[in-house]
Amino acid sequence: MLWLKVLATSIGSFSQSFVLYYFLVMSFLITIAERAKGNPIPFGPYFDSGPLWFMEALFIFTLVYLAVKMIRGPSRPSLLPRGLPSQPLIAIYIIVAAALGFAVRLVIPVGQSLHNLQLGFFPMYVMLFAAGIKAGNEAWLEKAAQMRIGAWIAPAVLCLLAYLPIMILGGAPRASALPSAVPLSASTFCTPW
Repeated sequence: MLWLKVLATSIGSFSQSFVLYYFLVMSFLITIAERAKGNPIPFGPYFDSGPLWFMEALFIFTLVYLAVKMIRGPSRPSLLPRGLPSQPLIAIYIIVAAALGFAVRLVIPVGQSLHNLQLGFFPMYVMLFAAGIKAGNEAWLEKAAQMRIGAWIAPAVLCLLAYLPIMILGGAPRASALPSAVPLSASTFCTPW
């Protein structure tokens, strides 16, 4: 059973990485930070996934995916057409992802987290996970040369050019007196020297 192999591999990878990070890396960093403050070496629970939050999210997505596969049984035909996605379908995907992300962030703002997972970003993560499954099943990377990538160059350049004015007009340079709170591009171009 393929799903059992995927589950075992996922659990093994996640647990090894988490144990290595939690008991070695994080303990070492907390010890250094506390000693630098002049505090004694701390002993106590510091359960936090730290930078492994993304691996934690992928593990959760994999468990949900495997549960859905077990419940659904054998593969059924996809609702989406086979092969590479069309340009309009990619545009719709981007618009839906942006709208869902915006709607969720109205309820769960950026910075609010649950077990070190910022749920405001999860609509995009879930959509990208689903797209990755579809891409893997249909070998999109092997067929990528067939895509009309040139059609996306102009929108990408326009978005990049619009980013800085939007950040400035949105008040990013005035957001805080601390330079770390200002996005890098805005602080680079707008901070008085």
